[in-house]
Amino acid sequence: MRQNLIKVVALGIMLCVMNINVMPVFAVENSEDLNVSKSAISYDNGDKISTTAQDGQSAAIGKKVITLNEAIEAAINNSDKLALKSKEIKMYEDKMNLQDKYNDFYESINQKVYDFPYDKLEDQKKQAEQSQEFMQDKIKSDITNKYNDMVLKEIDIDKSKRNLELEKKDLEFMKAKLNLGFVTPNQLNDAQIEIKSLQDEITAKENSLNNNKDYFKVLTDLDLKNTYTLDYNIDYTKFKIDGSVDEYIDDKIYKF
Repeated sequence: MRQNLIKVVALGIMLCVMNINVMPVFAVENSEDLNVSKSAISYDNGDKISTTAQDGQSAAIGKKVITLNEAIEAAINNSDKLALKSKEIKMYEDKMNLQDKYNDFYESINQKVYDFPYDKLEDQKKQAEQSQEFMQDKIKSDITNKYNDMVLKEIDIDKSKRNLELEKKDLEFMKAKLNLGFVTPNQLNDAQIEIKSLQDEITAKENSLNNNKDYFKVLTDLDLKNTYTLDYNIDYTKFKIDGSVDEYIDDKIYKF
């Protein structure tokens, strides 16, 4: 009986000592939770620079914050297909402008002005412009979804890492309890397996996020690993077309 009482007292003292070390962790946790929705940026020559760590942005300090609209604009400017479409539109415009100059010249010397298929060129130009607009809408939808998905993944990874730290603290408690006979070796082993599982899960999530960032760089030429960080102060509403895709296309055709 006396031996059990000594164990209980020893465990109580140990828990009090360990709680002193753990409480600041929870204080920081609560403080960070309160700052999840707040901006953590300052401005340097007009650019947003991350200066404090937000939820999910612990590794982003010092990077330039890139907004969703800036990412969409970068993707549009980086699109080879859109660049070709712009050249096609300009080609039609140049042809019509050149023909106008020819007509003006022939009229100035009282020569016959031959008919030129302006209507056909104008139709081709409008078709190219409609195609360009549709491509821009598609890029906007794609980048919006990818951007928001990465933001949510970063937040999820950050929370998983916090959970891992708490599990490690619990493991230290269990080791102390094991020495006092309050937990079994099997329970300790189960806790270690759980921690290993959490670590593997975080690694898999980070690999997936890095793959997303690599592909995002291909689309936008923005390096989210080294130069830029995502802006968390956004509305996580996916870009979508009202109604069906067929209705959207029909509307474009009708406007044309």
